[in-house]
Amino acid sequence: MERRLGSLDHFLLAAAGGLALLLRLLLSRVPPYGDEGGFYYVARHLWRTPANVHDVYGGFPYYPAVQFIWERPLYYATLHWGALFGFSGFRLLHVVLASALVPLGYALARAYGVRRPWASAAALLLAVHPAFLVWGTLALADSLLAVAVLAGLLARRMGRAGLGWALLVAAVWIKETGLLALVGVLAIHAYDRRGQGARALRPWLLVPLALAPFVVSKLLGLPGPGTPASGYGVRLFEQLFLTAWLAPLVLASPLAPQTRRLGLLALLYPTAYLVLHVVLHRSVEVWYLVLPNALVVLCVAAVLNAADLRRPRIARVASVFVVAVLAVQFLAPNTPAKGLLVHPLSHERENPLTGVFSYEQHRDDDRLAAIDALQLSPRRSVVLVDVYGSHAMHPVATSGANVTLAYSDRVDGRTNASVPWADAIEHADATLVLRTDAPMNEAVRSTYADCIQSTHGPYLVLEATACAGRTDALRAAYEANAGHKG
Repeated sequence: MERRLGSLDHFLLAAAGGLALLLRLLLSRVPPYGDEGGFYYVARHLWRTPANVHDVYGGFPYYPAVQFIWERPLYYATLHWGALFGFSGFRLLHVVLASALVPLGYALARAYGVRRPWASAAALLLAVHPAFLVWGTLALADSLLAVAVLAGLLARRMGRAGLGWALLVAAVWIKETGLLALVGVLAIHAYDRRGQGARALRPWLLVPLALAPFVVSKLLGLPGPGTPASGYGVRLFEQLFLTAWLAPLVLASPLAPQTRRLGLLALLYPTAYLVLHVVLHRSVEVWYLVLPNALVVLCVAAVLNAADLRRPRIARVASVFVVAVLAVQFLAPNTPAKGLLVHPLSHERENPLTGVFSYEQHRDDDRLAAIDALQLSPRRSVVLVDVYGSHAMHPVATSGANVTLAYSDRVDGRTNASVPWADAIEHADATLVLRTDAPMNEAVRSTYADCIQSTHGPYLVLEATACAGRTDALRAAYEANAGHKG
């Protein structure tokens, strides 16, 4: 077991970290993804409700910032300092911190006794594989969670138990799913010290401390994590291990004493997430998998390293096969044959590394073009119809424009529900509509069809100031659509 890094290790660690940082910086100019814009808004303004954003029916029910901050206080507190310099600063700080995953992975592998060739291969994979590259760039919480967990494991491995426990608690304060890692390490710690009685169980007092912010967020009304989902268990299984070919190596890891502890940690998240999805029918999004995938990579490196000491010929054949499959995964073109090889169970196809860059740069071209057509400025007023909340927060709300949010799912059961909609749309400088099949959404599009200024994929931009007086027409269209769909 190697605990001290030599000069060559420091060079390899710095090289891998530099490569990771360079690739993430190259990708960092891509548009906001999913909830990233909303997270940026909360990180910048913390608990302050935006003064320039309102619901069409009054109030602001969408971004309960206090709930979000209590749910993941260390995530927002950390990125707040970057967010003060705008979205670019928010993402740049995240990229710098998330890139630490790579040198931490190398150092942790070495601390577990993995020799340089396998530790270097693991670090290279953490640096360039799209599963780590994309989510190490987009400023969601999962890469920072992984950094905190790996740092905690490394601290404990190096004999800094107090620092290790603090980092593992911090991981839960970054994202609540860090609790699995904390509990896993606590269980291993208790087993290793099973002869010490109650003293071995004292660290379990950290669990209430780790969970305290999340409990407060729930008491404040934060809804449960995830959304109802089912039907992609096989694909999720393969994603949890990067490819199904790595699963047997991880599943075998608890059999050998030198890989048992790392193997049990690597199996913890796949087991929990498969239960969450297959049994409880909750969604497990791909960005949740940064930490599980990182632990899998380190576990596979440890298993191949251990096998090389006992049966070097078999271990090296297995290593060549693993390298070949992973190289095909993120270098080969997206073809059916690639899907069959890399994901033999689901046949899932995925873009190579070059395709990832192209996709990320252009994935939201329609939305960005539609937002550009709004000509946002602090002197403009805009209405957003059924536009995703995070996309409304940034870049629309952060432009300083006066923003009215109108969502079709809040219409049903209201008396004269269409009156505020017509008033807002007809008095706004521009209205952005994300096309859906909801009755009110269809009513807006049909009532103001002659006021459409531009169309961008599923988005359309209205300028209805010249189309005033259509409240009755909007109500009639909505009632007709609602009655038909009913």
